Amino acid sequence: MAFLVHLGDDVYTYGTDPVEYEVSYNYKEKMRILVMFQEENSRVKNIRAEVYGLFSSEIEFSDWAAFRPDNILRTYGMPSRVAFSVSYPTEPTTDDTVGYRFVFFYDDQHLVIYYGDQRVLDRPAIRVCPLVDPEMRTFRIWLGEGFENIPMGRVEVQDASSLSVADFYNLMLGDPEDACFDLNSDAFHVFGP
Repeated sequence: MAFLVHLGDDVYTYGTDPVEYEVSYNYKEKMRILVMFQEENSRVKNIRAEVYGLFSSEIEFSDWAAFRPDNILRTYGMPSRVAFSVSYPTEPTTDDTVGYRFVFFYDDQHLVIYYGDQRVLDRPAIRVCPLVDPEMRTFRIWLGEGFENIPMGRVEVQDASSLSVADFYNLMLGDPEDACFDLNSDAFHVFGP
């Protein structure tokens, strides 16, 4: 994994077999990119990438356009599954919002893509517009096998809304301003608040 040193800061190594390599670097100061590889028996078992800082004012749409949800769907097609999770504040707040995240699963390709940290108003029907909600802060990509730390507490889109996976896919490929729908907050209360 000597090539990792060309990607950024120091390369960190963990374990023996499997061995995990980690390197991170900044883009435009505010966007942080972390790349991890897991090697087992002299072969790469999986790759993870995490990108933070998308909400920063210096980060432009073009800086991450290839990884936006609609472009991922155009590139890889309809996911096997789409799931959402909602996070409720652990302490009382005055802004009356909840956070939401969503995940695309491409089971046959061993590919998982996660988008996180959007904030929307907390209502019985949580209105989400994944392509235009302004606070997308991070995305993560997992490729390969053996992922034990994929975010938990998810509810599949068809169990949290009136959409099937195909409906969600078609909606996301249309006009971004119209790509909105409601999540039933009751579907998430088994995990919180």
